[in-house]
Amino acid sequence: MNLSRDFFADIGAKIADKKCFSFAADGKTRDFLANYRWDAEGLQIPTVCNFTDIGTHLNLSAAPNGKTLSDRMVKAILMAKRLRWIPLNHKVKEHIVQANILPAGLYGAEASWVNKSILKALRAAIGNALGPRSARASNDIVFNNTTCSGDLDPDTYILTQRVTSLRRTIAKYPAKRDKVCNIIKQYKDSNNTCASSSNPCGPIGLLINSLEQVGAQLTHDLKITKEGEADIDIWSLPWQHLKKAISEMCANHRVAHASCDRSHLREVGEIDGQITKKIVNGLGPKERCIYNHISTGGAWSESHLQDIGLSQGKCTHCGQVAEDICHVTWHCPIVNKHRKIQDLQNVNPDLLPTYIKHGVPKAMSTDVEATFWGDKHAPDSLQDSKETLRAIGMQVTSQRKTLASCKNQEIKEVHKQNNLNPGTHNARPFFKKIEANKQRAQSAGVRGQRKPSPT
Repeated sequence: MNLSRDFFADIGAKIADKKCFSFAADGKTRDFLANYRWDAEGLQIPTVCNFTDIGTHLNLSAAPNGKTLSDRMVKAILMAKRLRWIPLNHKVKEHIVQANILPAGLYGAEASWVNKSILKALRAAIGNALGPRSARASNDIVFNNTTCSGDLDPDTYILTQRVTSLRRTIAKYPAKRDKVCNIIKQYKDSNNTCASSSNPCGPIGLLINSLEQVGAQLTHDLKITKEGEADIDIWSLPWQHLKKAISEMCANHRVAHASCDRSHLREVGEIDGQITKKIVNGLGPKERCIYNHISTGGAWSESHLQDIGLSQGKCTHCGQVAEDICHVTWHCPIVNKHRKIQDLQNVNPDLLPTYIKHGVPKAMSTDVEATFWGDKHAPDSLQDSKETLRAIGMQVTSQRKTLASCKNQEIKEVHKQNNLNPGTHNARPFFKKIEANKQRAQSAGVRGQRKPSPT
């Protein structure tokens, strides 16, 4: 520093002392720099612990600090709140969130600590801009009901950016891979008090912390593991599938959280995202608004209005007692006679789970003898019409029942061969686990092949 000052003085340059600052990661070095006199007049240059550098916020102390990112998120919250009241259709709003609000508000989140309370406020502001105007709506389901290809949840955006930035860093600097693996091992070492995922330092620690929040782990060989899910290999997985795999993992965790908090989503576990997007894309603006109110739990039933003194608890269409919103969607005779799909009138709604009545499609089960969502009804409840049984995925004829029983035995054998628990896997992770095991066996076979001996 002194040599630099002498050099600038020799060439006739004037040093802007008030614009300079010093920094260090070591506490003793910071104290030395803070008390150091840089010239005979006793000039002192401020010593800082954190500052903005190349777009992100560098923090050199043990205390969490990400002021630059927090300021950006506050501005993004104001953008999302303004967007809520602008008269635009849902697709345009989703595009604005994806192309403007998320990149602007979370720029530099790959290597910066994120303030949880401000992030929660940003998530709520985006959910209010995209979802129904109801205090009862679940933002977890709002983010599942979007039509764009990417996930608009800020939590998912941050995790995806951190994973992809690690992949790009290793691809550009291959020599850094060993250092990254060593840092991961230090975080996994319970005896190492300097590296803790609860108080992360640096991009790797922040990535490990983000993965733990969705119930996943990062291994030293750069694989993301989660119970009941196929492993995600950050380095080997094709780039075009990496973001999709991360978004899918976050969406499943989000739905699992919603199923614990919302009564109409109880036991849903996992939602079929492809079916949801197909439903939403096929709806008009008004129909989509109604669907969002019902599926997110934002609709007020007559019983809810009665609790606050705004209703008598009876359906405004037929005059019957309406216990919940499912009365309007399934039981009300006045509404049912206007259905476009008349076959649904023959379906007994008592056999449907609450989440199905709210238009939330659960991921398909591997049990071919049960309903599409995995429920096995008692024999006395299966005396309904064949239309009802076929609609919910039950086998009607004795021949199909026998065939389904045989298929179930084959599926159980596949579960056993791949060490899978039939009770914790639906069809999606079931097939992914099988595919991952096949790829692992093929790669092991290739490594085990011997070169032919020379003739």
